[in-house]
Amino acid sequence: MSPLTASQRAYANDLISFIKSSPTPFHVVSTAKTILTKAGFTELAEREPWADKIQRGNKYFVSRNGTSLIAFGIGSKWEPGKGIAIVAAHTGRPPPLFLFNGCLCLDSPVLRLKPVSKRTDEGYVTIGVEPYGGAIWHSWFDRDLSAAGRVLLSSAASNHVIHRLVDLEKPLFRIPTLAIHLDHTQNEAFKFNKETEYRPIAGLIEKQLNSVPSTPETDLGTSAIENRHHPELLSLLAETMSQSRETIKDFELILYDTQPPCLGGFNDEFIFAPRLDNLCMSFCAVKALEESKDVESDEALRLISLFDHEVLPLFWTYLTLGNWEFDCSWSGFEFPSDRLESVILPSLK
Repeated sequence: MSPLTASQRAYANDLISFIKSSPTPFHVVSTAKTILTKAGFTELAEREPWADKIQRGNKYFVSRNGTSLIAFGIGSKWEPGKGIAIVAAHTGRPPPLFLFNGCLCLDSPVLRLKPVSKRTDEGYVTIGVEPYGGAIWHSWFDRDLSAAGRVLLSSAASNHVIHRLVDLEKPLFRIPTLAIHLDHTQNEAFKFNKETEYRPIAGLIEKQLNSVPSTPETDLGTSAIENRHHPELLSLLAETMSQSRETIKDFELILYDTQPPCLGGFNDEFIFAPRLDNLCMSFCAVKALEESKDVESDEALRLISLFDHEVLPLFWTYLTLGNWEFDCSWSGFEFPSDRLESVILPSLK
């Protein structure tokens, strides 16, 4: 293969930057919102009516729960009944398990901290994690793992709970394999129990026992979160966000490999990166809408949907598109029919 052109290399590097800045679905949506805002898109609030806010010839986006995003550009010549061009992808958030017509829907594989992650094993401080999705789980062994996600903080100023994104960045956890001389069968059949043998190591109990509490002992262990998660983790989160530990009410953290994505191959023809399924498609959708032109003279409505769960069989269309995307369409325009089939599905054919 010939070396990459300047344009190809630029797009590849943009994808690498997108993946690097998006270790979790929360960060995917945040990164996408930054790109769209710079491209002239206006953010809409889902709770507010849009009828007096959106106009043909302009571009908008709206997010839900910090893990899903819909963005669209309205052609100045678009009218109800004309085409809606839709590109859909998923941001990789581990969803609940749904069973529909005998089909189990699972999303991109991740390791997510359990609601009660505080564990100790054989003299080590460990954390409990939930494997989500169908993955080659042994590939997570012997990797330098960090954590990122969303933290819920109490705000004294507003007397509300606020959300903050966090990325701890540094290698903190590792799931080690047993030394080969202690188990000669590993190269023949590597098997492990995901509940008891799949706990990342985070430190030594000796260090924890000998450490001096950073706050008076009467303040420690009094909150529910102190009983559910290691105090070192809470302190690290607070330090990273420049907040006091007492303000942390809860969080949703996902582990990720700290090895950064990069170009590879003799001619840089490969992209070595995690989470390509489905951040590659999410990036392409955002980039395509960002660079789309002539909205002013277009007769179509251009729309991208970044869902927080994977769209699998066709019968999932009603679940994924029929809820939020249809609601977003109704917020701004009156369609000739109140049936999903006549509005969304024809545009997908």
